Amino acid sequence: LLRLLRALQPIADQRGELALFLETTAPELVSRGEEWLSEVPCFSLKELAISGKDLASELGMQPGPWMGKLLQDLLERTALGELPNEREMLLQAARAAK
Repeated sequence: LLRLLRALQPIADQRGELALFLETTAPELVSRGEEWLSEVPCFSLKELAISGKDLASELGMQPGPWMGKLLQDLLERTALGELPNEREMLLQAARAAK
């Protein structure tokens, strides 16, 4: 969304609802989005403090589709600030989700 807003800003001098949006609202969205992105503790599964191997070992389960779904959920919750990107807290959340 931020990339799109940045790409559209140069056409803000054209008239219409899109132009009005770009002139009034888009700069604030870009600013807040950039601020949020600078505060996100991790963006990818590689940055998460646990791995699929950790989950399989901790939960005593074989790898499978469940693992990807659980890792994505943990990543999303971490990115939103609901969980710290700390190994023990993530494993605790994984056990609770099991």
